[in-house]
Amino acid sequence: MLSKYIVDNTFFIVPSKLKEELLFLINKKDHLINVSFTTLEECKAKLFLEYDERAIFHLTRKHNLKPANAKIILENLKYCDLGDLEVLKELNSIKNELIDLGYLFKDEHYFKRFKNKKVIIIGYYLEDYLTREVLSRIDNYEIVRNDTRDLNNKEIYEFETLSDEVEFVATKIASLIHSGVSPDKIKLVNVNKEYELEIERIFRAFNIGFKLDNKISLNNLPVIREFIDLIRVNSYQDALILLKEKYDLVKTNPRIYNKIVEVGNKYNWYQGDFSEIIDLIEYTFSNTSLSESKVNIVTTSSLNIENVLDNYVFLLSFNHGVCPYIHKDDEYLSDEVKKRLGLDTSSKLNKLEKEMMKNLLGCVENLTISYKLESNEGVHLPSLLVEELGLKVCKDYKSDPLISYSKKYDLYKLGSKLDDFINYSIKDDTLSLFYSNYRNSSYRSYDNNFTGLNKETRDEYMKKIDRLSFSSLDDLFNCSFTFYLKHILKLEDRETNFNMFIGQLFHYVLSKVYDKDFDFETEFNYFVNNSEIKLTSKDEVLLIRLKDELRSIIEIILEQYAQTSFKKVELEKSISIDIKNYSSMYLTGVIDKIMMLEEDDKRYAVVVDYKTGNSSISHDFSYVEHGINLQLLIYLYLLRKSKEYADIFIVGFYYQLIAAKDPKLSFKDDPESKKYNVTKLDGYTLNNAELIKKLDNSYASNPFIRGISTLKSGEIKNTREISEETIKKYIDIVEKNIERALRIIENGDFKINPKVYKNGDSCKHCPFKDICFVRYENKVNLDKLGGGNSEME
Repeated sequence: MLSKYIVDNTFFIVPSKLKEELLFLINKKDHLINVSFTTLEECKAKLFLEYDERAIFHLTRKHNLKPANAKIILENLKYCDLGDLEVLKELNSIKNELIDLGYLFKDEHYFKRFKNKKVIIIGYYLEDYLTREVLSRIDNYEIVRNDTRDLNNKEIYEFETLSDEVEFVATKIASLIHSGVSPDKIKLVNVNKEYELEIERIFRAFNIGFKLDNKISLNNLPVIREFIDLIRVNSYQDALILLKEKYDLVKTNPRIYNKIVEVGNKYNWYQGDFSEIIDLIEYTFSNTSLSESKVNIVTTSSLNIENVLDNYVFLLSFNHGVCPYIHKDDEYLSDEVKKRLGLDTSSKLNKLEKEMMKNLLGCVENLTISYKLESNEGVHLPSLLVEELGLKVCKDYKSDPLISYSKKYDLYKLGSKLDDFINYSIKDDTLSLFYSNYRNSSYRSYDNNFTGLNKETRDEYMKKIDRLSFSSLDDLFNCSFTFYLKHILKLEDRETNFNMFIGQLFHYVLSKVYDKDFDFETEFNYFVNNSEIKLTSKDEVLLIRLKDELRSIIEIILEQYAQTSFKKVELEKSISIDIKNYSSMYLTGVIDKIMMLEEDDKRYAVVVDYKTGNSSISHDFSYVEHGINLQLLIYLYLLRKSKEYADIFIVGFYYQLIAAKDPKLSFKDDPESKKYNVTKLDGYTLNNAELIKKLDNSYASNPFIRGISTLKSGEIKNTREISEETIKKYIDIVEKNIERALRIIENGDFKINPKVYKNGDSCKHCPFKDICFVRYENKVNLDKLGGGNSEME
């Protein structure tokens, strides 16, 4: 079909995959042909003013926007000239500002290239506003589309669960491969994150190679996180040299090396210290990705002409809201504004999406469509297109039990059928057949013990672990298996909830309180407005109360600051040190606050860690030999071992509560305490009266350190005292724990071994209880330090 369009003086607007096919056909010609190529995406970009990283930088600095929000503003500048609405006036102001700075530019001659040429457009089906704008600038064009088939009465398969749907697809694919179809001719379409785990589980059982269409964001790679830390203290070029020498990147992973160079080139205009634009560099890395290099059966999240032609296509999740995609009125320009400007509203886009979907489905010769009714995300309905296209729903599909493509998956199904029979007296029609074939299966012989990792696997994950922190060590010592799941397999759900948002908000604002030009409203609103979390109406009501709480806390903290001689303050101090005998491993920590006094050529310091209401505060160091409750002690270790603070004299270390125990409960509602008492520094102080007086000038009347009081004689009473010898002992214990942690990690010794101790049980709030099936004999009862009963001697 394509050959007839390959003639002289033709300009093709096609996706990259079709360009490859056209070039293949052109190379088969016996004479030279004058043709040119571009994509519709490039044409759309050339319609309007373009921008680069300088524009994003300007908006983040002058307008206090996060890079992602600055990008949204820039993408909407294209609509500035469509009217005089208030929202457009704001955009116009920003546009003119950027034009004056030379940060916006346009190729005025771009569309002249189409003059006097026949333009052939192939592979695009969505005729949205921008597509129409492109076509209006081309005089002579032809849109070429594949012939479509009538889908009336075509079968579509309905399944109760997502797992059933994926099993069906795996069986069909195994059958195709068995019959001689090449795996690279098989495509799984409309695969979203909901499907990925089941596809991975079931396809591996069938020994079907596949490639998930999930590009890896560079910002998630440990080597990139290390590089970002390096440019905090080095130039971009020096940091790259250090990284290249450490990992021999040019040889071991040239793709990552080239991407780092590519990102750096985007900022070669910046004349300042690159540590000043870390936020922009991180944003760029997060939007720069590497595609997986494995190639077999390809799964993709979108249906387009590139992945349907001449392929066996399995279209999964043909459910309402997914096929076709539903646009919502949640963009920067609302539907009301779009309608007044003549732009496509969400309703119009939904109609266009539906037509595109119908056209694309009709192009596929070998098409299998399916949908599910239930998944972990809830109940699902079939797409409205099922009825509109006249598809014939097959609700009772049963695979032939006499044909098997996977013994491993058969054993899994046998176990599931036996569970139903033994637990619920439900006997599946095929249970007898499965049981007779696999009578000697290991059903109910499950052993939950971690069996270890081979050397190759250990070496592979050791490359990914380049740093330890309190949180990772705390997970390891509370339960080694938790560390394995969370920090190696990365199974933790990192979605930010409201409580986490409040903790981040409070920490951010408190990190600014000692700035000379600190303004509470400005900092509070900046964080809230630039946060990616979507607050519910209930959250917003709670936020009003918590805002007042934070304001009160800051007043108290500043009052405490006025009463101390420890005036030099460092906030959110990040410290990284090399771990002894491990050149590529670091111990890192971010200390909320270090307060220092410099006197008589000596430096005295206290460490403060802020705690929100959800965080537990424990002063019990009885179990530190086992690695329990190490947070403050790790901070002391980092101070002592870092070059910057090696000579520091530690006076105290504390937690400080900065939010009520429940976001719904304000401090003033707590009958057991007043705000001032609640926010006292809560920890241990050196047994030195003179230093206590300098740390807390108000020690005699209203001390802000818990445990400090004054006797009638005027003598200071310290019920939370600690000696220099004890501090040194705890720092030595931290070092031994780090060495123990490294042995566990190196040996892959990730046993299921949750710890039980006074007032503590590692399993209590563990998110992985449904994975490990912990047994009583797995739990480890801890003895106190030295066998004593007190919190600290």
